[in-house]
Amino acid sequence: MKRSLTSAVALIALGLGAQNAQAQTVNIDFESGTPGKSVEGPGAIHPLLTIDSPGQAVVFGEKNGSTPLMYGAPSPQNTPGGCLGNPGGFVRDGKSVYGQGFGDAQKTNDFTFTFAENTVATMFSVNMLDFGDFNPDKAANHEVQMVAYDAKGAEVTRHVLSYKSAEVANPPEYAEAGDACLAKPGQPGNYTFRVQGQGIKKVRLHVVAGADPNIGFDNISFTTTAGEQLWLENQSNTPITSKTVLEQGKPYRLTMQGTYSMWQLFTTPGSRSGKPEPTPMFPSAKGANGLVGLDPEFLFAWPSGTAFNVSTEPVPRRSALIEVSVDGGKTWKHPTTKDAFNPEHKYTYELTGAGNALQVRTIDKPVGDNYGRVQITVQPGT
Repeated sequence: MKRSLTSAVALIALGLGAQNAQAQTVNIDFESGTPGKSVEGPGAIHPLLTIDSPGQAVVFGEKNGSTPLMYGAPSPQNTPGGCLGNPGGFVRDGKSVYGQGFGDAQKTNDFTFTFAENTVATMFSVNMLDFGDFNPDKAANHEVQMVAYDAKGAEVTRHVLSYKSAEVANPPEYAEAGDACLAKPGQPGNYTFRVQGQGIKKVRLHVVAGADPNIGFDNISFTTTAGEQLWLENQSNTPITSKTVLEQGKPYRLTMQGTYSMWQLFTTPGSRSGKPEPTPMFPSAKGANGLVGLDPEFLFAWPSGTAFNVSTEPVPRRSALIEVSVDGGKTWKHPTTKDAFNPEHKYTYELTGAGNALQVRTIDKPVGDNYGRVQITVQPGT
């Protein structure tokens, strides 16, 4: 039964760290949306998901006179948006309920679905309706792809619909198989795309060949991955420890973001220093917070009177003041990343579990004059 625009199912609170990123399955049926209203942009349909399109992605409905018109079904009645999400319609409390979905008002049918910051998915699916009964290009080959990518843009997996048809505008063999109401599940007219894998950050759905422009979509579903958020206070040498145990041999992704200082009353930059930032991205709760020149991966500014002014090494310079341990504190090292210096001061590191919790520490001494915190997120990798 359709109930609302979004519904979260089987939420599992894992109790991880200072702030929990819960594992959850979300189903979006668009029933509470307003026909014609955009579904694009951060949080338009759900706080964890952003839809983008080079066209105009909007809500549409299953009803005569409903606009915008994406497709008509079944043939020959051609009810606008016929059988959206529930072929043949459905009944609740003895009354017919019209379905709603989303589509591209400009008929480009190219959508990108991106998950929110510090959120990745293990599954994403969406239902495509009414593809195949109209073939304006009279193409013989037809292909629609849904490709999942990780946070670095590498492909995780893909789901491809590919088939051949008669080279005519209305292929007779797809008069039913390409109709939203008459097609069986799994035929082009009622096809569900589904991708599964670890670390899915972005999904693109688009028509590659033999487009049927008059189509619609419904019933988005996705499952996010649990993660843990930690805070490293640079005023302490005491390691912080995750509640997550990094399983032996399994990949994990560590994200660190923030700026800090290891000097008290940093007021005047050194002669070879880069430009400091006025305050920490995440200020310390205690003590003064002034200029900063360090982030998790780079030293980009320092005060006058320090030894860094002697070196001619270019700025910013790699820094190893933050160390991690995956073996219970037996060994420590700064993790490696290929990420370049960036104004967001955010870097991603790949780790391999060793059957212990993650530990993170600052190795500067003394730390009493430090200020600024670093946000750390731990998630399963790929």
